[in-house]
Amino acid sequence: MVFFYVLLVFMIMAAIIAIETKDLLGSVVSVSAIGFIGSLLFLILQAPDIAITQIVVEVLALIILIRATIARDLFNLFVFLEVASLASYALVGFGCKDQQLEASFKYMVLGGVGSSLILLAIALVYGNTAALNMAFVSKAIGSIGWTYGLTFALVLFVAGFGIKAAVVPFHAWLPDAHPAAPAPISAMLSGLLIKTLGVYALARILFNVFGLVGQIGWVLIGLGIASMVTGALLGMGQWDIKRLLAYSSISQVGYICAGLGLAALLAGAGVDHISLAKWAVLGALLHLANHAVYKALLFLTSGSIEMATGTRQMDELGGLAERMPIPGWRVWLDLHRSQGYSHLLGSGANWYW
Repeated sequence: MVFFYVLLVFMIMAAIIAIETKDLLGSVVSVSAIGFIGSLLFLILQAPDIAITQIVVEVLALIILIRATIARDLFNLFVFLEVASLASYALVGFGCKDQQLEASFKYMVLGGVGSSLILLAIALVYGNTAALNMAFVSKAIGSIGWTYGLTFALVLFVAGFGIKAAVVPFHAWLPDAHPAAPAPISAMLSGLLIKTLGVYALARILFNVFGLVGQIGWVLIGLGIASMVTGALLGMGQWDIKRLLAYSSISQVGYICAGLGLAALLAGAGVDHISLAKWAVLGALLHLANHAVYKALLFLTSGSIEMATGTRQMDELGGLAERMPIPGWRVWLDLHRSQGYSHLLGSGANWYW
C-alpha cells in the first residue's frame, strides 16, 4: 500500500511538471502512468515473492522517464533514456527463465546498438554546433545551415530511436520481449517505454533541434508504412495473445511515424502548409496517447486471461466472455478504441488523419 501512495505522489508531480513546462508529450507520458498503478497491483497479486524488487526497478524507470520528458540537453536526454533502457532490460529478464533471458539479451544487444548510434549522433551534433542544449543547437543550425555531419547525425538519430521504438526493420526484439515479460512489464513496455524511448525522443529531436524538414519526412513515412504492413501481416499468423499484441504495437507505431513524416513533408512544403503540418502532428500525438492507453490495458487483460486459464494460446481458449465478463468488456472497449469508433478516443486520431 505504501508503494501505491508513493507512485500516486510521483504521478501528481509528473502531471504538474508536464503542465508547467507546457509539454504535450510529457503530459501523455505522465497520464500513461495511471495504467502503471494497475500493473503494479497486478504484479503483487501474480508474484508476491518478487514483487518488491520489480516494483523498485519499475519505479526507477518511471522516475527516469518523467525526468527525460523535461530534459533540455541532448546528452542529459540520452543518459536518462539509457538508464530507463537498462531498467527495461532487467525487467524483461527478471524471471531468469530461458525464454526471458534470451528475450532480454536480444533486447539489450539491439538496444545497445541503438544507444551507440544515438551517442554518435550527439557527438556529431556537438562537433558541428559546439553545443548540446537543444535551443542552442537549433539556433546554431539556423545560423550555419545544414552540413554533411548534421545530415548524418539526423540519420543516426532516426535509426537509433527507430530501434528503441521497434520500427520495421528494427523490430526484431519486441515480439520476443512481450511474451517473455510478465503482463505488467509488457503494459509498461508498450504504454511508456517504447513511446518515451523511441517516439517521444525522436519527436523532440525533430521538433526542437533539427526542425521538420521535408527530406526526413519521406524516410519516416517509408518506415511507418513498412511497420504498418509488416506488423499487420505478421500478427495475422500469431496464436499467442501477447505476441499478437506485440506485432500490433509495431503496426500502430508505424501510424505515428507516418504522421510525423507527413508533418515534416507539409512543413517543408512552405508556409502555406504549416497549419496542415500542425494537424498532422496533433493526429500523430493523439494516436500515440490512444495507443499507450488501450494497448497497456490489453496486455494487462492478457495477464488476467493467463492467470485464469493457464494459457495464452487463442486456439485453446473460447467462451471467456461468460467466465470473465469484466475483462471481456475491457477487451471489447479497447479493440473498438483501436479501430477508431466515433465514441472513443481513437476516432479523434483517425479524424486528424
